[in-house]
Amino acid sequence: GFGVIGERSSTEPSPYGLRGNGIVKHVGESYDHVLFVAGLSKAYSSLAAFLACPSELKRLLKTAAPPYLYSGPSPIASLATTLAGLHVNEQRGDAIRAGLWEKTATVLECLDRLGAHTPNNSGFPIIEIPLGHGEDIDAVGRFLFENGIYVTLAAYPLVPRNEVGFRIQITAANTQAEIERLVDVLGKLANGFDLQPSTRAERAA
Repeated sequence: GFGVIGERSSTEPSPYGLRGNGIVKHVGESYDHVLFVAGLSKAYSSLAAFLACPSELKRLLKTAAPPYLYSGPSPIASLATTLAGLHVNEQRGDAIRAGLWEKTATVLECLDRLGAHTPNNSGFPIIEIPLGHGEDIDAVGRFLFENGIYVTLAAYPLVPRNEVGFRIQITAANTQAEIERLVDVLGKLANGFDLQPSTRAERAA
């Protein structure tokens, strides 16, 4: 799980925050009078979510919210993977997040060298790369796949025409060799296809 994306303190190994804590812990507040909702599918690959709230609101929701009445419990397997994920996070989550930050930074630095635009200015490990010509989307997807890179294609009308491109999702499981291969393939892609150019302001940032 991620904490808060933003500027880090000197004690944090990456801008993803410490221990996977969310915004409440990040700013030093308590959970009193806070409604906290989160899903676990991304961070823990678990089909589960939770809602934490004050006791009075909990009592109200148990009698007034139809989903509470008509929903079943989370699958046991999902609860088990969540518990396992929490254990991993406690033991080595900060190191994993720091490694993920570094891998993502490597790919973003590659795009900067190529002069390619990406709306990613947060360092979050989901990197969208718009194409210079949206009609190239099929050929670009095929080129990447044939070179061992699996991405999500963002085609019109799922996105506006000027945002047609592809999305790379970096994970903690990616090896350094895989990141280096991705960087190499992106360079080859840029030689064969037009990527949207970054602006001067983006390069300066």
